[in-house]
Amino acid sequence: MLLNNNGTTNTTSLSPGATTNATIPHDNPYETPLGNAFTMYLILPTFLSGFIVNAVLVSTFIYARRKLLTTRLDRIVLALLVVCIIWSGSNSRKYLRRILWPDLPATRLSSFVNSVNLILVFGINLLLAVERFFVFRNTDHRPSSRLYFGIVIGTMVVQTGISGWLFLTSPSSNGVFPDEPLQRSIWILTMTISFISQNLAIAILYRKTYICATQDLLNSGNDEMNKARLLVRHKVLVYCILMASTLVILYLPTVFSYLLWVTVPALLKNKAAVVVVDRVAIEILALDVLATPVLVIYFNAEARMEIMCILRLRRRDGHKISDV
Repeated sequence: MLLNNNGTTNTTSLSPGATTNATIPHDNPYETPLGNAFTMYLILPTFLSGFIVNAVLVSTFIYARRKLLTTRLDRIVLALLVVCIIWSGSNSRKYLRRILWPDLPATRLSSFVNSVNLILVFGINLLLAVERFFVFRNTDHRPSSRLYFGIVIGTMVVQTGISGWLFLTSPSSNGVFPDEPLQRSIWILTMTISFISQNLAIAILYRKTYICATQDLLNSGNDEMNKARLLVRHKVLVYCILMASTLVILYLPTVFSYLLWVTVPALLKNKAAVVVVDRVAIEILALDVLATPVLVIYFNAEARMEIMCILRLRRRDGHKISDV
């Protein structure tokens, strides 16, 4: 997909021997039956389902806030679910728009929202790792813990500001990153640094926290009440680690596809292969809007009971693991 002089987008077929400076194909509409089928029957339904599921779960948290929003962990999880709503809603609109009006170029707002969602998803998962680290070390109320929270939140604010400037000063024909070379380079650099540094920090924090949790269990001795409490906290830790691991696993195909297009641009000539790789990578990434609420519902028994109560399937009872 290339940008014409009039600012509209145009899908261009490349001859085998031609050279190209075409944009990385991620998120382009691809007016082919295969590309449209992937979008219509897989990607769009996934985002629509994610929007509904996350909206129901967030509504439940707000409705039963006296039970479900009593700890800092609960509030961080709620923020993550809200981001999933925004991301799934934005992408549902984007892909529905592309199905109905395939010739329309992507908007800067859609590109900006996608970038901010990436920033917030990884930033909030880092906040979860920081929160668990200080809780297990029993230092979550010290000024140092607030400092680390402030650093993470401040970094997300700065990244959001940079993304705002990038898309204010450059169009985005593919709905992902800016078209202008300078802005595109800054976008790739900041996202790469963010992805690597945040995931490295998450891995280090969870490793240290898991070691600390294991030692606490070993040192609990015959104190059954304390051991039970530690086991529940250990279960919450596993839940957070699974959430972060799922995020990385679902985003890796998209990262690898980007690297593939950049390092082997000749592959862009095989349009059918590009369509399949691109659509499959997006579908795997889209599954995050379903995986996150599923993990929340599975590990938070109180939220599960509240949902069932709202749906009038079960009485209001249960045990909330994040209270411990």
